[in-house]
Amino acid sequence: MGNSAATGHVVAASNVHQAVGLKRTLQLLMKQHRIEPWTVHDLGHSNPLAKLRRQADLCTVSPFRFIPVKEGLSHFSKHAGGWVVQLTREKFIELSIELFDKKGLKHPIEEAKIFYDVFDSIDMYSDATLSIGELVGGLSTFFAGTLDERSKAVYDVLDQSASDKVSKSLLSQFLKPYVWSLVPGSAEVFRPILLPYVTDEIFGEMSSTPSKGHVNSSEFARWVQRGNPNAEHLKASNTAPVFSAAIFERCAQIIEGVVHAAWKEYRGKEELREYGQQTWEAGHEGQPQRLQDVGMYRYAVSNYGRSPQRSMQNCDEQPSEQPSLVRDMVSNMSIHVQGAMENFRKTPEGTPRNHEQQPGMVSNMSQQVQDAMKYFNAGGCQIPMNVADDWESDCEADAIDRSEQMQSVIAHTQEHGTRAPLPNLLKVHASTIAPPLASLPTTACGLTRPQGFPEFETATRATTAF
Repeated sequence: MGNSAATGHVVAASNVHQAVGLKRTLQLLMKQHRIEPWTVHDLGHSNPLAKLRRQADLCTVSPFRFIPVKEGLSHFSKHAGGWVVQLTREKFIELSIELFDKKGLKHPIEEAKIFYDVFDSIDMYSDATLSIGELVGGLSTFFAGTLDERSKAVYDVLDQSASDKVSKSLLSQFLKPYVWSLVPGSAEVFRPILLPYVTDEIFGEMSSTPSKGHVNSSEFARWVQRGNPNAEHLKASNTAPVFSAAIFERCAQIIEGVVHAAWKEYRGKEELREYGQQTWEAGHEGQPQRLQDVGMYRYAVSNYGRSPQRSMQNCDEQPSEQPSLVRDMVSNMSIHVQGAMENFRKTPEGTPRNHEQQPGMVSNMSQQVQDAMKYFNAGGCQIPMNVADDWESDCEADAIDRSEQMQSVIAHTQEHGTRAPLPNLLKVHASTIAPPLASLPTTACGLTRPQGFPEFETATRATTAF
């Protein structure tokens, strides 16, 4: 999967950035696709600031300045934002002429040419098609009205149900063209990942109570006012502020902040790893360094008293001290086995005397075997493995907690548990007297029965008869 928006959509849909964190996700993609941070001024010919300046120049001469902003956006909005009905470049010119004809306004050919220039200045994707965000965010600058009237007209287009509620998903559609245009093609994979982050940040700034899941018109207008502190001064000088300028500026601040922070942390780790590799190669004849899990390594050394390398070299040497959990568990199970064997030896028939103790003993030993399996599956006694990436978390505390819990369970079993005889799982014959040798067949399975000892058999029959 390459550096494309499709890859970014897959990463965003899998919620990897939520599981490992946004910074970590960006760092992994930076390493994989060799992406470096950027600024808005580094975007070159696709720089959205150039289109904003073009909008500021055109809004003073465009014929749209004679149309109220609410009426103008309402006329165009029904033709944008869908898959079937799309607002193309030629459709935009046709709707513009239709709007002026409906208002009874004349539009000379020279002024009608400006419609093409207006479309190109708000086409952030440069694909000759306008999305709902490009239309309402860009075209609102060209119509007549104050900043509050523009904010209200934009909000009404987003709130198609007229419920005074704009959800986070609708806000994301509105912000999408601005985020896309602020991320260069060399970092295209970042676009679908950064869009939810930027939306969450701006949604939190707009909504007084983000938990309610939507913003109302007053909250939207207040956020726009905060982004245009010089609106009144521009109005006094008969200069209309570019409505989308504040949106671009805030999106750029959020994107540059998180990307540069992730890059700084990533480069710090890379420089530290490179230094460690260089110093290792200098002292080991150019051999690459193999990093180990520090937490598991220290746990193994503290419990077994030697390192994994020493264990591999001295395979016949036994560890100086076994883990206390294993030692206690083996000792406790040995006590139960010895007690069972004693009861087994006391009974000639080899069957347990007290059958009521069988379930308790089986349950007790089964619980201990399960605890032992849990302990070994948890990795407490495993040999540490070699890793080749970042440092992993220390698991020594978890292993110690498991050991303490197991010791408490074993102590409780030794104090309150009762010894029970070993259950007999073999079928016991009704007669305990061995059959005489003469009763066996002469030949079986290619073998011949021995003649036996007549004196011993005669004595056995005599004893049995009495």
